[in-house]
Amino acid sequence: MLFKRQKNKANGKTHPYFVGNVNLLDQALQAHLLLNATTTTASGAQSASSMLLDSSPEEGTITIDALSPIEKNKGLKPGSTIELDGSINGTNFAFHSTIKKILQDQDGNLSFQLRFPERLHSELQRDSFRVNVSVMKELKVLLYIDNDEALTGYLRDISATGFRVEFKGKPHKSFSSSDKGSKCLIQLPDSTKVECQAKIMHVGYNPDLDICKLGCKYTDIPGQGQRVINRFINNVQRESRRKEQGEDFV
Repeated sequence: MLFKRQKNKANGKTHPYFVGNVNLLDQALQAHLLLNATTTTASGAQSASSMLLDSSPEEGTITIDALSPIEKNKGLKPGSTIELDGSINGTNFAFHSTIKKILQDQDGNLSFQLRFPERLHSELQRDSFRVNVSVMKELKVLLYIDNDEALTGYLRDISATGFRVEFKGKPHKSFSSSDKGSKCLIQLPDSTKVECQAKIMHVGYNPDLDICKLGCKYTDIPGQGQRVINRFINNVQRESRRKEQGEDFV
């Protein structure tokens, strides 16, 4: 947990917030990171997604985009609490805040100004050797979420504990780390296919490239599938060591 401190600065102005929290939210803002949002209204708890539009610790506020899907904004008002979580650069983080103002631009687009979080919970992800997959290789990953039709994406990296998959376009549904495990089919570079269950741990959407990335963790994987993945990763590690040592390899 990161705790509140005094007399830090942002944009030349002092603020009372811990600099680690400010820097983490700045990273999320610059990365256009898609955040999981949970709200509680008269109709109960609801999951949605949003992203940071502004972070102003010197003013004591952050601003987030309207929740997606749009119907999740119904019932929100000043004083409503929103819980937000995400993951960036190997750090999972979560915090809650209350709505200070509901904003609307001249085109009718909603956004919410929240109080800057005084406390933010963060946790480093477990270190695990991760194999990056070239964008030149179209290694398909099929995700079956909530028994919907399969989402087809492309593998971007893989480790012994999880993988990252990339999709073109903004996700048509709100993903959340609270979602239950989904059935997955992963294709490796040697054409081997691995079936498993995985849970979405973090979501990122880049509006400039119109690309969505999901970070997933295995929740149930057959022993044979785990051995295939481990063998693939070990081979890549071995080849990397040989390259570093200047050895030839097949």
